[in-house]
Amino acid sequence: MVEPRTWKVAADDAARRARGSPDFLSRLAFRNGRDSLRRLCGDFRLSIRAILAGDPAALAAVAELGDCDPGALRNDAFVLRPDGRHDYRGETLTHHFLQRGRMRVCPACMDDDLARWSFRREARAHRRSEWCVAGVRTCERHGLSLVEISRPRSPHPHDASHAMASILGDLSSVHRRTVRRPASAFERCLVGRLRNRSAGTWLDAFPLYAAWQVCLRLGVTDLRDARTGYGKLSEDALWECEAAGFAVAADGEDGVRRLLDRLQSSFREQRRKRRERTILGPLFKWLDTSNGDAAYEPLRNLIRRHSVDTLPVGSGERLLGVEVDVRRVHSVQTAHVGSGAERARLHALLRAVGLVGPGSDGLTPGNVTFDAVAAAPFLADLKDSMCLREAVPYLRVPVNSRQDLIASGLLVPWIAPSPELRDHVFRRRDLDAFAAALAASAKRRFRDDPSLVDLPTAAKHVLRPSAAIARLLIEGRLGRVGIRSGARGYMAVLVDPAEVRPLLHRKDPEVLSRQEIAKRLGMTVKTVSALWRLGAIATESRPHPVVGRAQKVVRPEEVERFLAEYVKLGDVARSIGSNVASTRARLAADGVLPCFDPDVLGLYLYRRRDVAAV
Repeated sequence: MVEPRTWKVAADDAARRARGSPDFLSRLAFRNGRDSLRRLCGDFRLSIRAILAGDPAALAAVAELGDCDPGALRNDAFVLRPDGRHDYRGETLTHHFLQRGRMRVCPACMDDDLARWSFRREARAHRRSEWCVAGVRTCERHGLSLVEISRPRSPHPHDASHAMASILGDLSSVHRRTVRRPASAFERCLVGRLRNRSAGTWLDAFPLYAAWQVCLRLGVTDLRDARTGYGKLSEDALWECEAAGFAVAADGEDGVRRLLDRLQSSFREQRRKRRERTILGPLFKWLDTSNGDAAYEPLRNLIRRHSVDTLPVGSGERLLGVEVDVRRVHSVQTAHVGSGAERARLHALLRAVGLVGPGSDGLTPGNVTFDAVAAAPFLADLKDSMCLREAVPYLRVPVNSRQDLIASGLLVPWIAPSPELRDHVFRRRDLDAFAAALAASAKRRFRDDPSLVDLPTAAKHVLRPSAAIARLLIEGRLGRVGIRSGARGYMAVLVDPAEVRPLLHRKDPEVLSRQEIAKRLGMTVKTVSALWRLGAIATESRPHPVVGRAQKVVRPEEVERFLAEYVKLGDVARSIGSNVASTRARLAADGVLPCFDPDVLGLYLYRRRDVAAV
């Protein structure tokens, strides 16, 4: 048996330079001519499994064998935990993240090691601990990508010095396989945390292995198609994705939300169904099936909140393992399911009330979304609404009376026609309130009184629209009002025409009718109407005193202004004691022409100042 002391190496050499006890033993074996980690462990009956697991007793034995500081070995040891993960300098590493069996090197670092020492060449190069971490793919010192020289299934999976010795003869070919690039901010963050330096970002809330996975998957989702599999990406592509994912995560929740918004926008433009599983693809599936690892809960919670805030996710649905308890966003499709309204009509109604904008035109019903909280009263009323075609039989209103009721403002639609909606929409409770207001003044003693008639019949008696009589009822100005037995709605109300007539045949003393204007001017009503159209007589618009509908009226002052400005040919002829034909010829000879086309007015009309000048 060889004495252990003859195997020892200086502590400031292997223990300080070869990070980790397996790499230390591997280098120690080559330094002393054994050329294999397995052979050295067999010589001294050391368990490779225990050394890889960071067992304290095994580490103490390695320290004694190598005559090095046990504390240095423990500080650089990857300590196996009962759950299969490893602890390293306060960080938690999974077997996917810690890849000690996969040998990756920086050839420039190996050149430095070969030049630094003069002892046996195969024992000079050593592996850095950060090279064992999956997310570190670049040497920060030299700005070169790491090159893989050995896979885990090799005959010597954890023998770092054996793997490095095998390429010393052709190190130039390893140099040719590298890519010159600076270490990404993500890689610097990983190395910093391995050296107990915090990056001060949102990712600090994640264990190191989880921070790596979050950046990788966010980057793939951002740079690649959401359906891209991670196993299909090269090392360079993975490096780009990790850097892009770190740029997203470095801005915290706001950065992740912006990424999710971009993804949703692209799906919206593609007219594809916007569901979180479709939008996020493998990222969503990974979070949904990652064995409930609580380390990813901050990202899950963020995606849940963002999905509830921006997608039509409803109460009772499960999202990443948690049941949603509130709906904040509706789509036309989900609102259609809840209300039963036809999708195209529902979209038009939403446009009409301003809950969705014109940008929603052309989108599929599942992609037209709106605020569920703001739309809650609208959707509640929608379930009990009807169009004009349905409201007319519901109220028992004659077809020829419906437009009068709407124009007079007595029957107010919930949603009026618009470019998006061609029909009136009424709420049932508004229609019931209108019917109740009509019958509010009905008295029992007038039930089925033969002297009373329904509103359309009374309108024929008094020569006024039935909407005018309905207004009198709602205002409570009729005393003899009854209800027809067995009838309901508009046709059930009975009124007395004799009571209605004097209330509707009222004249506004401040305005003149066409007949009164025609009599005052000595013209026909047809000529007065033509002057209205030509603007010679100014009109005003005011509501009818009974019906309430807008009408054109003329004030007496306007008639006086017209008489002061214009004069008829017959009046001119009488004033000079001549006949009409001679007077017209004389005016024409002096260049005085009629103000308006005589064929339109049916008479010759001149301005007084023109006639006075002649």
